[in-house]
Amino acid sequence: MELLRTTLVKFPLFTCAPETFLAQLAQAHRWIEALAGDLVVEEGQIQQEMVFVVRGKLTVLKPSVAGGVDEVQLDAGSWFGEQSFFTKRPIIRNFTAMAVEEAELAILTMMEFLKLMEIYPQMKRRLKKLAKAVQQGQLRVDDLTHSPGMQLRTLKSTTRAFRCMSWISAS
Repeated sequence: MELLRTTLVKFPLFTCAPETFLAQLAQAHRWIEALAGDLVVEEGQIQQEMVFVVRGKLTVLKPSVAGGVDEVQLDAGSWFGEQSFFTKRPIIRNFTAMAVEEAELAILTMMEFLKLMEIYPQMKRRLKKLAKAVQQGQLRVDDLTHSPGMQLRTLKSTTRAFRCMSWISAS
């Protein structure tokens, strides 16, 4: 659980979240073990969950603009699927993810997430503010993506902004 908690607090919405919320959030996850070569998610599926890579590595295959396939490696501490938490419309997954090696994944469904939002109204307000920033173009959902192996300057500055900006505070 501590590995998951460490990953959760890197996600900008959960930065500075109350410990009780983080504990319940960690418990709301469904755990999956994937073996090397296992299909984790497939392009074309409706995206209704956020997946945290707690241990192991995944490869993400996504059609490129040039017509080929882009391949990205996700290491422990990475996540994907956050887009489904910030839009009111269904999202069709535009990539496939497979385990490169044995991996432990924590899956947070939209339904479990929304249940927690009802228990923690301050977190619900933060989510609404963040979603509004995404919808108004002040923030891109891609800026919320995190992979420890990638150098994401945008993520670091975005996370810092979440800690400091009043529009995301839990007021």
